[in-house]
Amino acid sequence: MSRVPANDPSVRGHWQDLAKDFSKGGWYHSIELPDGQTIQGLLSVEQQRRRLGYFPFPDDLTGKRVLDIGTWDGWYAFEMERCGAEVMAIDNVEQPAFHLAHDRLGSRVDYRVMSVYDLSPDTVGRFDIVLFFGVLYHLKHPLLGIEKVCSVTKDMSFIESYVTDEAPSGPTVMEFYETDELAAQLDNWIGPTAECLLALCRTAGFPRVEMGTIVEQRAHVVCRRHWETPPEGLTLAAPVIHRAVDGLTHRRETSSLRDDYLSVWFDSDEEALNVDGVFPEVARYGVRPLHVAHRDGPTWQADFLVPKGLDPGKQPVRLRTANAPHSDPVDIYVDVMEPVPQPESLKIAGVADAGTYDSNRVPFSAEMWVSLWVRGFPAGITRDHVQVLLGSARLSPDYLSDTDDKGLQQLNVRLPASTIPGEYEVAVECGGVQSARIGLEVTVPAP
Repeated sequence: MSRVPANDPSVRGHWQDLAKDFSKGGWYHSIELPDGQTIQGLLSVEQQRRRLGYFPFPDDLTGKRVLDIGTWDGWYAFEMERCGAEVMAIDNVEQPAFHLAHDRLGSRVDYRVMSVYDLSPDTVGRFDIVLFFGVLYHLKHPLLGIEKVCSVTKDMSFIESYVTDEAPSGPTVMEFYETDELAAQLDNWIGPTAECLLALCRTAGFPRVEMGTIVEQRAHVVCRRHWETPPEGLTLAAPVIHRAVDGLTHRRETSSLRDDYLSVWFDSDEEALNVDGVFPEVARYGVRPLHVAHRDGPTWQADFLVPKGLDPGKQPVRLRTANAPHSDPVDIYVDVMEPVPQPESLKIAGVADAGTYDSNRVPFSAEMWVSLWVRGFPAGITRDHVQVLLGSARLSPDYLSDTDDKGLQQLNVRLPASTIPGEYEVAVECGGVQSARIGLEVTVPAP
């Protein structure tokens, strides 16, 4: 692997020569006009077509919706339109040359002045293909920028960016340019290694990220939002998901607007699993796991970020493994509250140490588990709908039984490690209804 510093004279000189050439003509893209004339820009038509050739474009874009980010004079947007696509093109400043070309071509490309940070399904909708050429290194917040790109991508994004090396085999690092270290331009902020660029794309939400050609420190990356179709003849049974919840709150409600992650517990017949052998999906968008760990017996846990650009509401979660088909889906609730049946009333019939069943007390230890017997939960309630209040602290139970012949359901909850000996009051809450409080003592064990 070889790396060329951003302030290397050859790099600085190359970019300065480009800037001088551009200032002479005022056009960055060459534009072919209907009458056979060509507006000559800094990049020739051949260079522009070669740039497109680094990516696996479908032969026919009819019926596809395409977004061109940082469109500049618009050649790529117009080329996508020529191939049959419905196209939106954006740039963060008004580009008069785009309008001249748009008029001469009789184009219907939807042109908007907006930043990549303004992108969302609400502002622009979703696109089958997104072009993100020559923009990333101009962003002070590169990961946020790629997340915005991902949020409006239905299928594929094609990313072209400056990188500091020539192959994705080096360290996952990124240079930050405080002033004009890269090519004497004030708006060049970052220079990732090729491996860092791939990692940024995966972290932003693209499960499949493939490095194409790197030409003169310009990397061409294909980012896909869906896993590959599972092969036929898989030998193992589908995984069985027990639970899918927000990794921090342990509830089925989560957010696509923050850096929330989901935790999924599932059974699998696979003998060994890791982040490369588990393929989760939320609303059919693939997402790469951050962590996969074995728990007990056939049970595994996978943690992954909530995909960007999801619609608010109930969304299905499923996963498969390398040698097994997809599990049945389970539901989470994205950017909305889960509708929970409201009980008429709740009553705690008893509380005890979960091991000794000593009523209303639990000995202080490193692990303290409490069982509660509760009357009044409506049908369909799961442990994800219930919280146990220990004073003002809200705890998520680890177990909720079926209703017994006395009309009671048992809850098991682990007390926080920060709990100290003393007198407490506990209550149970579900659907906005809270039980009366009952006393619980955390006792100091006898010496």
